[in-house]
Amino acid sequence: MFELLNGELAENGLDEALIHSIDDFITMNRYRLMRSVLIVKNQKVVYEWYGDKCNRSTRHELHSVEKSVTSTAIGICLKNNLIRSLDIPITEIFPEYFNDEANVFHKLITLKTLLTMTSGFYWRDGPHLNDPMREQLKRSKDWLQVVADCDVVDVPNTEFKYKITDIYLLNACIERLTGKTVYDILNEYMFPYVGIKCEPFIITPSSSVYRDLCCVKNCIELSAIDLAKFGLLYLNHGKLNNQQIISAEYVDEATAAHIQNYGYYWWINEDGSGYRGLGRGGQELHVYPEFDMVVVLQAQDSPRSKFYTPIITDVILKAIK
Repeated sequence: MFELLNGELAENGLDEALIHSIDDFITMNRYRLMRSVLIVKNQKVVYEWYGDKCNRSTRHELHSVEKSVTSTAIGICLKNNLIRSLDIPITEIFPEYFNDEANVFHKLITLKTLLTMTSGFYWRDGPHLNDPMREQLKRSKDWLQVVADCDVVDVPNTEFKYKITDIYLLNACIERLTGKTVYDILNEYMFPYVGIKCEPFIITPSSSVYRDLCCVKNCIELSAIDLAKFGLLYLNHGKLNNQQIISAEYVDEATAAHIQNYGYYWWINEDGSGYRGLGRGGQELHVYPEFDMVVVLQAQDSPRSKFYTPIITDVILKAIK
């Protein structure tokens, strides 16, 4: 089984004293909900910190980092000809829901549109879990119809607006085009080759593949070490454990800023230093190609959790020699 090797901080260009101050930094800033900090530098695990009975095997719910995972599944589909192009419109995939009669803008919404959060669908967010439209989708017997009935308030492919409709709809498109869920695709083409342990999941409110939802989770749960492998996959131009899992061209496209510093479900750092996946409750995956480095931060899932990026900006990046 593929395992990441351990390495020494100093040998991999990191100031030992600064990195070992992470524990004090977490205490000083009262980051009581922090559960794991993991640094992979030069392809080696050089630092691990775990809190409150957590360890290397402890899995955390990814929340919106699942979008970056979904992007990986799209890359796999393209490489293995499960999906022919990102330019397929949703009117071709779900003509019974999306068509000119429903809305003339539907034909402009493609897989790439959904990947870049530029569908133009109206969406009203709420704080944390109190998202009224998300709950409407979950309660609906036909959530695709709910999305199809949404107004398109921006011309597709012109305005970035972060919303759940696009990730839900993209996952449904993957199922319709391939007959597989995102989990099925990753479990066939990636997980066995890189040693990732993950239980079956779906991201959408319902699934055409898994009729009995009792057998799957409605979220992705990964350990820090397994989440880091997704970062390494992109850092290594789509290759991990000598397996070309996604193409280098897709990595370049996915991690390029399209609209408002957003790639294919990756947030692109404004200073050009790298990119990141971010999830509610302090779930963070940061990739820094210039430094050959991946950093994972995980926290206890709670409305009181926040992003803990200062651990990176105020400690880890300053420790690079």
